[in-house]
Amino acid sequence: MMKFDKKQDLMLRDFKNKKLMKNIFVPIIMLHNRPDEYPNHIVARLYDEHKPTPYIKLVKNLIEFKKKYIPADMNYFKRTDDEKIIGSYL
Repeated sequence: MMKFDKKQDLMLRDFKNKKLMKNIFVPIIMLHNRPDEYPNHIVARLYDEHKPTPYIKLVKNLIEFKKKYIPADMNYFKRTDDEKIIGSYL
């Protein structure tokens, strides 16, 4: 299980910031199910290919999250191999 430094995390309003996303080579938004650093939340973290970035969004409702905070051109892929990872948007 990957550990993150909560003090370095940067909270985003959403992942639709074109300026931020254009600087990411392969943007992936991974949904973490109650990670140790945020035990009461689902955390969406932006990755650049396989490398985590400090950019996160705390998620309350997965359906609302997709509609409001994810770019329309990203597709969802469910994960079943790790109980701490719900899925990813690519």
